Amino acid sequence: MRWTAMAVSVVVLGGLGAVVPPAAPASAAATPTWMPQAGPVFNNPLGSLKGQQAILRQVLAAVRHAPRGSLIQMAVYSFDRSDLAYALRKARQRGVRVQLIVNKSVMSGVARNLQRRFGKNPNRPSFVIACPGACRRKGDGGNMHSKVFAFSQTGAAQNVVIASSGNMTSKAIYRQWNDSYTVIGDAGLYAAWQSMFSQMAHQRRVGPRRLTYTAPDGAFGAWFERSLASKGYTPGPQGTTTLTPVSGRYRPANDPVVHRIRRVGCRAPAGYGAGGRTMIRIAAYAMFQVRGEALAKALVNKKQQGCNIKIIMSVPGGPTYKRMQRAGIPMRSADWLFAHRVAEKEDGIEGWGPRFYSHYKVMMVDGMWNGRPTKTVWTGSENWSAISFANEEVVFTIHDAAVHRAYFKRWRSMWNGRATHRMGIEPTYGP
Repeated sequence: MRWTAMAVSVVVLGGLGAVVPPAAPASAAATPTWMPQAGPVFNNPLGSLKGQQAILRQVLAAVRHAPRGSLIQMAVYSFDRSDLAYALRKARQRGVRVQLIVNKSVMSGVARNLQRRFGKNPNRPSFVIACPGACRRKGDGGNMHSKVFAFSQTGAAQNVVIASSGNMTSKAIYRQWNDSYTVIGDAGLYAAWQSMFSQMAHQRRVGPRRLTYTAPDGAFGAWFERSLASKGYTPGPQGTTTLTPVSGRYRPANDPVVHRIRRVGCRAPAGYGAGGRTMIRIAAYAMFQVRGEALAKALVNKKQQGCNIKIIMSVPGGPTYKRMQRAGIPMRSADWLFAHRVAEKEDGIEGWGPRFYSHYKVMMVDGMWNGRPTKTVWTGSENWSAISFANEEVVFTIHDAAVHRAYFKRWRSMWNGRATHRMGIEPTYGP
C-alpha cells in the first residue's frame, strides 16, 4: 500500500461478465506514464485549498490526461464548476469523446453552456443529457443522483471508474465533507457502468432494475440502481454483472441495506472489532422517513445483540435518531450554518436547514459480516431515505483492511474534531 495524507492506493483488478465491450483505448504510442490515484480520496472543507479540492483535482487530472480517441462518461447530479467544464471542452478539442448526464432540475448555466457546445443527441460522440427525473423512468419522478466519472483511458490507466458522494459543485468542495473511490483496470466494472450510462443517456424506459457487479475475487462489488430494492436481494455471482428485478414500493425485507445490517454478527474474533464486539461506524447524510425508521430499527437490534455502533448524521429524521438514542447508540451531528436556504444555491433544497455538512454515505464494519471476519466499507451516492429508492444511485462494497483503515481514520477525525457537535442543536454558525 502506498499512503498519502488524503488517500490510500488500492487497485482492484480483474472483471468478467461485460455487458458491453469497453471502448478501445488510444494507441500505446500516445499513452503517457501518468497514473490516477486508486482507492479513496477525501476532501476537507476546513483544510487548505488543496485539501478542499482533493476530489475535484482527482477528476480534473483524469480529464486532462485522457488521450485522443478515449471516452469520458460522467453522470453527476449537479455540476457548476467552470474549471472542469473548460477541461472537458479542451478534451473534446483534442479528440476525446465527452459524454455527460446531469439532473435537469438543478442544471446550472455551466452545464447548459456545455450542452449548447456538445449537443444533446446521445448517438453523437459527445453530448450533455439533462434528465427531468430518474433518467430510466418516464416522467419526472426520482432523480439521477449518481456521481460517477469513468474513463476508458487516462494516462497509462485503462477502465477507470470513480464513484463519489460529492457533486461537481463549489458547494461540494467548500461546504461539504465528501469522499470518492477510484477503481483502475476492472473491465467488468467499467462495462457494467457503460451499460447503466447508455440506458440513462438514451432515457430508456426499462423495467425496474439493479445492475449488480462483483469482482472475480469477491473483494469488491458495485450496484447501480434505479427504484427500490430487489425482491429477495442476493449479491450477484462473482465476476459477473446481473440485472435484478425489484418490487414497486418500499418494504424493509426488500432493502439491501437492511439485509446488509442484518448480516452483521456482533461477536468479533481476535484481530477484529473492539473488545470482542463487532464495530459498526456510519456517516449518513440523510436518514429519515419510512426507510430511515426501518434502518434505525435494524441498527437498534444489532446494538441489543452487542454490536459497538457509533453514527455521524447530517440530516436525520427526529424519530429516527431518537429511536437510536434511546437504545444507547452514540451519535454526533455534522450539520452547520442553519438558515433559510434558496433552492437555486442549494442543489434544489429549500427551507430551513444546514448549508455546511457531512455529505458522506458511508458504512463500515470491523468484525463479523455474512458469517466471516471482515473489515469492509460501503460507500457511494445513496442516502438512507425513501427518495433514494426512486433515484439512480451507485454503491461500492470494498472488503479491504487498508481501505477500511483509511475510512475509519477519517470518520474518527470527524467524530473527535471540529466537524461534529452533539445531536439536537442547529448551529447558525460554521464549524
